[in-house]
Amino acid sequence: GYVEAKNMIPVVPFVSGTIMEYPVQAGEFVTKDTLLAKIDDAPYRQQFLQAQAAYFASQSTFERIESLYNSGATTQQNYDSVKAQRDASKAQYDLAKLQMDYTEVKAPVDGTVLIADQAVGGIGTQTQPVAVLADLTNQVVRLKVPEKYFDLFTLEKENLQVKITRPAEKGMYEDAVTSATIENIAPYVSPQSKNFEVVCHLDEPGERFRPGMY
Repeated sequence: GYVEAKNMIPVVPFVSGTIMEYPVQAGEFVTKDTLLAKIDDAPYRQQFLQAQAAYFASQSTFERIESLYNSGATTQQNYDSVKAQRDASKAQYDLAKLQMDYTEVKAPVDGTVLIADQAVGGIGTQTQPVAVLADLTNQVVRLKVPEKYFDLFTLEKENLQVKITRPAEKGMYEDAVTSATIENIAPYVSPQSKNFEVVCHLDEPGERFRPGMY
């Protein structure tokens, strides 16, 4: 089996544009809300200013009509029409503000940056992550176990002890070893491979286990 981060999180920008700042590096630990990339906000700022102006104008009109309506000087229909226009412009204003905020791509959780392959001047899009984060304290190994061991794993699960070993280069370091806990045993056997999956959670991965290791 291979070591995997149980939770790998691709961070994708919600808006597209030129990457103006890219302070993140692979291997770096980041906390929630750390800036990972800054998208050029010039076009979104222009949209925001236009939406803001339209909203303020419609709000002013609404307040004037509301005053007339309360004094009985205008109709219900006129009041409802102006209110609907105000609400629509408010929605556009809120959307434009949200899009401008989205130009700052931030880490959604604490984690280690596994992949950071973008660069300043590149194009950030919704189809390609600016970074991939993972919690390296939460790692698993997914084993493909032959069908003949199914009874052993299901009937003796509570008595089984798991040891994870990563072979090291001989003469350089000792093998990396840690204990693990069986987290899940698949309730079925694949008819194609005649294997079933067992997920083992590494108890203390430490510094010598990383996603992708055999």
